[in-house]
Amino acid sequence: MEIDFLRHFGFKSEHIAVLRKAYGDDLLPLQERVIQEGRLFEGESLLICAPTSAGKTFLAEALFLHHALQGRNAVLLAPTKALASQRYQEWRERYQPLGYRVLLSTRDHAIDDESIRSGDFHLAVVIYEKMRALLQNGAALANTLGACLADEIHYLYDPRRGPAIETLLTRLRQRESLQMVGLSAMVKDPRAAEWLGARLIEEDRRPVELRQGVLCQGTFSYRNFNDGEEGVEKFPLPPDGDEGEAMLSAAKYFAERGETTLLFWPRRDLCYTAAKRLAQCYDPDESVKPPQDLRLEPTAMSSLLREILPRRIAVHTSDLTPDERTWVERAARSGEAAIICATSTLAEGVNFPVVNALTTRRMYASQPEDLQAKRPPAPAPIPPDRLMNMIGRAGRLGHSEFGRGMVVAASPGDVDGLHHLYTKTPPDISPPVLHRYPIESVLLSCVALQGDFTGDSLVDFLHATLSGRWGLWPGDLENKIKQTLRRFTEDGLVNEEYGSYALTPLGKAVAAGGLSLETALKMRDFIREYWTSSPPEAALLLRVCLSTEIDETYVAVSRGELAAHDWPNAIHQWVEEAGVSTHPFIQALLARPERLTESHHRAMKKALLIHQWCDGASMTELEQAFKIHAGAIQRLGEEAAWLLGVLADAAAAFAQPPESIRQTRTLREQALYGLKARNMGWAGFLRRGLLTRREIHQLDSMEYHAPAAVHGADEDYLKRFLPKAAVEAIMASARTPLEDATQRESNDFVIQFDMARPHLIALNGHDIELTRLQAGLLRCLARRAGVCVSYDVMLDEIWPGAASERKQISRLKNQIIEKAGKALGAKPASLIQTTPGEGMALVARVEGLNELPS
Repeated sequence: MEIDFLRHFGFKSEHIAVLRKAYGDDLLPLQERVIQEGRLFEGESLLICAPTSAGKTFLAEALFLHHALQGRNAVLLAPTKALASQRYQEWRERYQPLGYRVLLSTRDHAIDDESIRSGDFHLAVVIYEKMRALLQNGAALANTLGACLADEIHYLYDPRRGPAIETLLTRLRQRESLQMVGLSAMVKDPRAAEWLGARLIEEDRRPVELRQGVLCQGTFSYRNFNDGEEGVEKFPLPPDGDEGEAMLSAAKYFAERGETTLLFWPRRDLCYTAAKRLAQCYDPDESVKPPQDLRLEPTAMSSLLREILPRRIAVHTSDLTPDERTWVERAARSGEAAIICATSTLAEGVNFPVVNALTTRRMYASQPEDLQAKRPPAPAPIPPDRLMNMIGRAGRLGHSEFGRGMVVAASPGDVDGLHHLYTKTPPDISPPVLHRYPIESVLLSCVALQGDFTGDSLVDFLHATLSGRWGLWPGDLENKIKQTLRRFTEDGLVNEEYGSYALTPLGKAVAAGGLSLETALKMRDFIREYWTSSPPEAALLLRVCLSTEIDETYVAVSRGELAAHDWPNAIHQWVEEAGVSTHPFIQALLARPERLTESHHRAMKKALLIHQWCDGASMTELEQAFKIHAGAIQRLGEEAAWLLGVLADAAAAFAQPPESIRQTRTLREQALYGLKARNMGWAGFLRRGLLTRREIHQLDSMEYHAPAAVHGADEDYLKRFLPKAAVEAIMASARTPLEDATQRESNDFVIQFDMARPHLIALNGHDIELTRLQAGLLRCLARRAGVCVSYDVMLDEIWPGAASERKQISRLKNQIIEKAGKALGAKPASLIQTTPGEGMALVARVEGLNELPS
């Protein structure tokens, strides 16, 4: 069936042209089945289980377009930031020129959250856990949503992520009008389909045949995925007695034959060792030159990539920064990388055109009990369904006639057992894990998605989960819920009245933030006992780094560091120099060094690292001082920023001084971007990729602490060390400053912003309600108060990628002045001043802007 068939469902020629360019002229068998048999465009909810490369992503894309044509929104839920960012970038490039608003929401990308909550989008790509927070205050989001696409839905069964995802999907499926579509290469559970109210569609064939089997001493015995035929291939490989050595020999051999190979390793350090060894022994016909437009900060991983990529070798792990991962993915898709060494996380959705995928039989995994006991992941056999998802990366449509998915064995005695495990035995259907978690954590996750609730409604909710459908809840569930609600009431998280419960402001903050009960209570006690009008940065960072949630970003502490008390001593020196050593929380923490556990030492190391990250230390300095890679540093900053945001919200629930809350939220932004407080005006340039963190620090060293400070700078001089596009954007945002008289008038007006009410401002103490566009213009000007902002900058921020005219800006300005005049009793004509042909400037003192998304 040709892709033009979509015309029968109302697709326009421009939509079909975009899809044809991305996917080709013809629909794949799975796509035909889902559209015709599954009635995809008739509102049918579906659970689609199909092998990798069968065409699931196309279906998600087409469904979003269908709902957009019907005036409804769609959300794509993704499990990882890497996958979410990839989908967002691809679809934004394709559909923004057609006038569609494609937005993204992850922990470190909150700029679109307000638009998503208000339903002002066509497609939103959202991390699973972030969707819970968006729904809590997003009635418009729920009311305008036509479809929810749950990508990699097998994360339902993940010990770490599954519980939050299960409660989220339970909440979403309660909306009968919402079309639910789950996508996975692994979930074949009819009970999961029934639970979603969906039809299960299974596809057992791949567009490209996959030979899946065991490679041992040069002999690859396999079974075809599609037709089940068995076969043997012999390769001239040395009889290695070690699985790792066998993988290296095979990868080199395949690369010399012109076949791209993906090697999965159980640990990151094994990836790097393997990549370095391959770079030494593999001599490609042509070396690869780094892209000319590449602007990477010096890091250990960028140095490694520069060393090995010319040899057509690459690595892909969580130690890489997003920019470094983009570099690797670009090289893999272009064919410049012949061998990619990766960890199993790459198996989740990121697609490379590889012929061969090889893995050892083990990976590192945790069970719920391990997570609760804070035990590190342990080596274990790869589950069959996960293995299929990994080796299924091989054999991509349009790149090869078939692929090879290989489990590598060193001993012939292992071959039959591995075949039994992975090619001859159907994977078991795993039960969900929600019921194995502490009831307190489960209920916090549930009530985050509720308005008012009762004990009975929570019982019904839990029985409506997938765990409930499996019949996994204990018989005394009702009694356990009553006891837990009683504890929540005593802890100040909920209020109870005549058997009905509602979250308190504190409860809303911790539930929306996805905190454990343990962390929530520790934050509550910190605010009650140790909060001051100006909480020290050290106290705030230590509090969040002592949280269970941040343990997921592992930072090693050596025995020598523990014995010498390196990190408590470093914290002591920091707080002494900062003059905050007498703060009660810090004093209590450092008073008994002999009682500090390894977790305390690790938290102190993290707090000090984040402090130096926020203070402008270079990536190289941080990597060397803390023995941690740049990707982990950025991830740690994101985790700290998330917890600092929840801590600020919790402090607001206790009516702590507004200035202390603003200070905490400023620190949150610093942790997110790794910038000094005075440099936060550059955050937008960093987020849009116009500047790197290193370039911002270089500007800071030249006294250009913020964009407004660049006024009068030599544009040609800036272009010597900054990209042309960045300089043009900087100069546009820092046009001619206002005259001195205008600056003096700025004290006549004070504008206060409030994150809790983003469409409401206070002008000289008078509340003014604005529309989304009016608020967008005012925030754009407020970020550069006192500076003339060009029309191009305003149009780009308010209507990104859309064709808009300057008169729309003028109309918004007049509407704001009109509303301000009604509030003040007279129009404040000088509040927003226009420079003909140039732009506009806000003449006011701005407060609370750091609390808002950039």
